[in-house]
Amino acid sequence: MVETMRPRGITSLLLRALACVGGASCALPAPRPAPREVVAGTSFDLRQGERVRLRDSAVEITFAGAADSRCPSDVTCITAGDARIALLLASGDGTTRADTVQLAPSHRATSYAGYRIEALGLEPYPRSTVNTPPLVVTLRVVPQ
Repeated sequence: MVETMRPRGITSLLLRALACVGGASCALPAPRPAPREVVAGTSFDLRQGERVRLRDSAVEITFAGAADSRCPSDVTCITAGDARIALLLASGDGTTRADTVQLAPSHRATSYAGYRIEALGLEPYPRSTVNTPPLVVTLRVVPQ
């Protein structure tokens, strides 16, 4: 018996085509947009769900979300709170890692693939009377 191996993408496409013949939904997933390119050593903003690629590198960073416990600007709190920012880090060799950074100075940065990734800010600042719109993190990535 001779076995042939097909690339995964072709197998998936064939299975979708067969499902279409059987009456299932034939919609293909939307292609993922190319990441925006940024330069190491500069700061940049990243919206939740957005990803960037470092110029002259295969390193990609995605802002996956945030847990924001900062004290709202219109409230008096005992502590200022903090924000934990979830990042998905990927390199050209297919290695990925989920990591978090915080706005607190002691946990503001992480290292990945020869770069230091530092959180500089998270906007908008919370208010008690307003639903929080999509968050935007400001990062700076520098070679180590």
